[in-house]
Amino acid sequence: MRSWTGLVAACALLAALPAGAATSFTDASGDTTGPDISTVSASNDLNDLTIDVHFANRPTLANGDAVLVDLDLDGNKSTGEDGVDLYAVLEGGEEPVVLSWQDGVFAENGEAKVTFASGTATLSLPLDLVKGTVGIVALAVGGPDPDVSPTDRAPDGGAWTYTIETPALQKATVRFKPAQPRAGKTFAVDSVSLVLTVAGAVAPDNLTCSARLGGRALQQPRACAWKLPRTAKNKTLTVSIVAEFGDASYRLAAQRFKVK
Repeated sequence: MRSWTGLVAACALLAALPAGAATSFTDASGDTTGPDISTVSASNDLNDLTIDVHFANRPTLANGDAVLVDLDLDGNKSTGEDGVDLYAVLEGGEEPVVLSWQDGVFAENGEAKVTFASGTATLSLPLDLVKGTVGIVALAVGGPDPDVSPTDRAPDGGAWTYTIETPALQKATVRFKPAQPRAGKTFAVDSVSLVLTVAGAVAPDNLTCSARLGGRALQQPRACAWKLPRTAKNKTLTVSIVAEFGDASYRLAAQRFKVK
């Protein structure tokens, strides 16, 4: 059983809020004389999920203060303990610890980390541990005796939820060699760069290309390169590209040229 099990209600999930690079949840301030949670934010990059618990009145944790952050990592109340698959514990003057549900018990997880600095508890864990919508509950306790000490639960009931953001295409830049196709010459994709949410500017892992000249498909002597026939002059060349990055594919806008 986890520490303070009697204080933490089951992670009953509420309706998910829209996903985003950073989603912030607000907790009422001034509702406790102990550590006062003001906001909880969730974000992810390509590798990690980060949960930040911000406090209105604790630049540091005092001896006897304690913070518990519960996560439901699959949106399933029947897994883990009462739906909690991973939790972090910070106590003033003690080493922080993160534990995850493994083989029917909670065991320390060396992949996840939790710290406290400048009034914020930060829990970071690999995205590989996340299997669905994430449920978030934070609990703060002031003093060594949970049965009589002031507490602050965020949210007051249920759980906040966060959906992992997957990269979405914001911009693509395609360069060709040469820049203008010419009849009788080879025309090829020289480079492709993508700007994705979460990932930023990246080079694709793989490209799949096709081209049509005057409505007829062209053969590729090599990947993303075409030998234009001498009769191609003044015809319309249309190049289509699908760029792959990670587990996602992005169909780029078709490029059209008048062959010189």
